Amino acid sequence: MRTIQYRDDEGERRVGMVTEDGNHVRPVDGTATMYDLACEAADGGHGLADLVERRLRDERIDYAALL
Repeated sequence: MRTIQYRDDEGERRVGMVTEDGNHVRPVDGTATMYDLACEAADGGHGLADLVERRLRDERIDYAALL
């Protein structure tokens, strides 16, 4: 699992998971930073990967466009 933090079109911070082919990012709902996501996973007794998988959206964003 490869996750990134980025800014969306409105300038808001987001977290996403890079797809296996490395060409796209799938947004993770409900969190703005990796730190917040990690804290939530730890506080809830969940693994980070499990939390990311549960919150993944189907939307795919061009990874190169985020750079």
